Amino acid sequence: MKIYFILLSILAAVLTWWWHSRPRSAIHHNRNASPPPLRRLTRSLIAGVAVYFGLMAIAMAWLLLTT
Repeated sequence: MKIYFILLSILAAVLTWWWHSRPRSAIHHNRNASPPPLRRLTRSLIAGVAVYFGLMAIAMAWLLLTT
């Protein structure tokens, strides 16, 4: 069961990174079509870390309740 939580958290982090790193269209932004690469990387890293630790907290709570 523990390995599934780890795999799920890695999958969620990768999908979050993919979603945040894709360029946005001009409809969504008034400025550029996409933000600068360093800003995109920083935002995607923060989102990935937040998702990872959020899922790990859920996994720890689940293990605490079931063991």
